[in-house]
Amino acid sequence: MRRWLAFVGAVTGVLWVAYRWFGRQRPLGAAPAMSLPSSYESAAQHARSWLEEPAGGVISGCEGIFLTHGRRTHRAIVLLHGFTNCPEQYVELAPAFFALGYNVLAPRFPGHGMIEKGPQSLQEMSAEGLMGTAARAIDIAHGLGDHVTVLGLSMGGLTAAWVAQNRGDVDEVVLVAPALAYLAVPRCVQGVVANLFLRLPDAVRWWDPKLMADAPGPAHAYRGFTTQSFAQMARFALLVLQQAGKQAPQVNTLIVVTNPCDEAVNNTGAAQLGRSWERHGATVMRHVFPADWGLPHDLIDPANAGPHLDRVYPLLVEWTDLKVHQSEQSAMVN
Repeated sequence: MRRWLAFVGAVTGVLWVAYRWFGRQRPLGAAPAMSLPSSYESAAQHARSWLEEPAGGVISGCEGIFLTHGRRTHRAIVLLHGFTNCPEQYVELAPAFFALGYNVLAPRFPGHGMIEKGPQSLQEMSAEGLMGTAARAIDIAHGLGDHVTVLGLSMGGLTAAWVAQNRGDVDEVVLVAPALAYLAVPRCVQGVVANLFLRLPDAVRWWDPKLMADAPGPAHAYRGFTTQSFAQMARFALLVLQQAGKQAPQVNTLIVVTNPCDEAVNNTGAAQLGRSWERHGATVMRHVFPADWGLPHDLIDPANAGPHLDRVYPLLVEWTDLKVHQSEQSAMVN
């Protein structure tokens, strides 16, 4: 009996070590060096040139969004789109911030918004590519406004969490349904799945396995994804959560928005991130959409959340608007 227990204990120990080892993620590459523009004119030229860079068949509207008042404004905002979507996701929300006086920049992540390749183009996507896109947009935004806000949905929210950890030059970060954990993948094996997908041949997975490329949805968004692009996102999420557990965020104004009806993202990831930030002394403002609204995961794209936009957008703008938060903080001081 003792030998049997010892054998079981040894096997369990070996399996545990193997699980821990195979679940470890390769560290992120170095964060891109800051390259701030010297003036508004320089920033605006960089933004226009970036969005006009040839990418070999980008869907119309997916090149990126740049809305400017023609001068440096008090506030600028960077909008980061979600997985398999593109900047067209913000086609109606971006003007809402512009109307409040923001200069607005919404860049396209690598591999997204391509006409012919579809999900296969996501082979270009990596965690480091997400970091690089966000960093470049933030650098430009410093020439567009005195105060910089970064708002991201889903994968964009995950990237915004990285920004909160690593870019102390940003004034405010807003995470909307951040893709830190996933309902389709148990959290205990997220690291193992990420590593497995990165080692196996890449394959396309459709959001709707029956309809595949013919499934309904926005014309500018893919109907599926690749296993390795999902693995890059899952890897990025785990590494951001690990960093948040060890280090305080560098951004002071932190806002986390979740959707209780989310059919894609597991909100325990956002909850873990918020707790980690608070343990380091940060103040996290949490907002939750009403459950009885029955919102989809993509609650920003007009093609997905159209019937709900009249009540979703005002709340997002209210929760995000830096002017409101500065007024509240000033009132607290006085």
